[in-house]
Amino acid sequence: MGKGRTQWYIGAPNGVILCVNGTDRGQLSGELWHSYSAEPVSFLTIEQMMGTMEKLYDWLSFPYRGTNRRSFTETEPRPVSMEERNKIMSDINLLSKHGDLGTFIVRVQHRQNSSWQGRITWMEEDKTIQFRSVWEMIKLIESAVDTVRRIPPTPPGSRRRIGPQTQTPFEQKERVLLTIDARRGYGVGMDEGPGSAWADRLQ
Repeated sequence: MGKGRTQWYIGAPNGVILCVNGTDRGQLSGELWHSYSAEPVSFLTIEQMMGTMEKLYDWLSFPYRGTNRRSFTETEPRPVSMEERNKIMSDINLLSKHGDLGTFIVRVQHRQNSSWQGRITWMEEDKTIQFRSVWEMIKLIESAVDTVRRIPPTPPGSRRRIGPQTQTPFEQKERVLLTIDARRGYGVGMDEGPGSAWADRLQ
């Protein structure tokens, strides 16, 4: 597997393991694991993944929502008390889950400006990076998955490793600027480096 496990930790009551198993027409699919269920939640689209995570955060009341939910149909879910927050799965068991195309630990620390802010770890490469919006988090996941798909199959008995010639945002991101897309209402992280994957993907 990757280079080490120094970044392999859950680190938050709302920590989530994202196991990406497939991609089709720009949509990621896989399974989502958290401490409060013994079974994963499957998702076939990015929207399903985000909706499941948002419901978990509302259920836990963590992180606190910076803006109120606005919907014609949905009602606010009832937050759970501390006594009801019984963890079913240990961190060790969570960290043993892996996706076919990539595995990510997502730690959302804030829900501000109708978006998420936090840290994401690409487990296979033991790399952690901060994200400042949902959009930036998704772009990091997509870039990692795209990198894995470009790598030739690993011969039996050898370890897969991404070399310096296949740079991803996890290696490239030394400076990140936050720009606001007024139409979408959340920030988009862009790397200023010439020819960077961020600039190419967001054109």
